[in-house]
Parts: sequence; C-alpha cells; structure tokens
Amino acid sequence: MDYSKELIGFVIASKRKIQVLKALSKKPKRPYQLARELKMYASDVSRLLFKLEKKKLIECITPNKKAWRVYMITDLGNEVLKKL
Repeated sequence: MDYSKELIGFVIASKRKIQVLKALSKKPKRPYQLARELKMYASDVSRLLFKLEKKKLIECITPNKKAWRVYMITDLGNEVLKKL
C-alpha cells in the first residue's frame, strides 16, 4: 500500500507523466509518436519514459532495438492510473 501511494505521488507530481500514461493506456507507442501526440519535445518524452520505466509503470516491448523502441503501460501503471 505504501508503495502504491508513493507511485501515485510520483505520477501526480507531473501532468506530463499522467499524459504519457494515458496515451500508453490506449495502445503501445514509440517515443516520437508520444511527442507528436502530446506536443512535447522528444527529449522530454525520453526522459519521462526512462523515469516511468524505472518505476515499472511502463515497459519497453522491443528492448533489443536501439531505435524504434515501443513502450506500453504495465498492469501496475494501469492500476496507478485508475487511482488518479
């Protein structure tokens, strides 16, 4: 439970984290797709993806690729998103 509250706080701290999770909850996407959809810089999206992946809220489903990586929300990410 404590961990869940910590994750909710982590996500709520940034409107952009919420936007990325919501976008990934619809379907898996590449960083450039997220950047275009959310009108953000690609570098900002990459930074957010790294942070969200570190907290296990999203995962890369093409980890062996250096480019054209695809990310999707995890069950934990969906759980946190539902609690928002």
